[in-house]
Amino acid sequence: EQEFAQLDRELVAWQQQGEPGYRSARRRVSATVRYAWQRESATAFAADGTSIGHVLDLSGEVIDELPQLSANMDHVGRLTLRRMGLSDSSLPFLQSFGGLRWLDMRENNLTQLPEFANAGVGLTKLNLSRNDIRLNEQSRARLEAMHGLKILNLSGNRNLGWTADVRNMRSLNQLYLSDTGTTRFPAGVEQLTQLARIDLHTNRLTTLPEYAFQHLERISVHDNPFSEATRVRLPGEFPVNQAQWADHVTADEARVLWLADTP
Repeated sequence: EQEFAQLDRELVAWQQQGEPGYRSARRRVSATVRYAWQRESATAFAADGTSIGHVLDLSGEVIDELPQLSANMDHVGRLTLRRMGLSDSSLPFLQSFGGLRWLDMRENNLTQLPEFANAGVGLTKLNLSRNDIRLNEQSRARLEAMHGLKILNLSGNRNLGWTADVRNMRSLNQLYLSDTGTTRFPAGVEQLTQLARIDLHTNRLTTLPEYAFQHLERISVHDNPFSEATRVRLPGEFPVNQAQWADHVTADEARVLWLADTP
């Protein structure tokens, strides 16, 4: 097939570029990409058992940067590029993946929010934690327009620059913004009927809205410099919730997990 031949040429050229020390890993990555293009990789399934597409996992491969590809990889629903040392130069790689549902690029060196194929319309899980992403006005607007997100994790981007407004993320179930330098509780959370988890620990919050006091089982806010007026309204032994959260957590399940961790 012509498309596969073009993909093969691009990958072979990429293997031959860069420092010799990367070539072995680039050969492995190229083989994995070809395998995924041929729909021979594993299939990912949502919590209800429905298929979301094929899996492409390149985590841990040290290849300097990923190439931009011309091939259509829309059949890949889960893309994992964790801990690869990638910079913004690798972001054009994502343009081949127009059918992504889950994207995991945690623990890289990104400074920008990726430009997603099809504006990330189908994305439901996005994990960009532990990078150095710094949002600007344009990227903040793009992020807040991702209405299909159910799980968003931007924790560990210490200069994120996002005073979160999630009122249009109607499907959001879990929001992770720990260690992002934020000074304000996310706006619009009271409008999200599916929201069951908000992680804001290790930030610079000094106050909390009434919503937070009404839904303490949903929030993690330890290690914030709260005012005295805020501290006195929190339980004496406010729990540090270390629960592992599944693909989707109901508000009732969140409360059960919270109570299980309460002394």
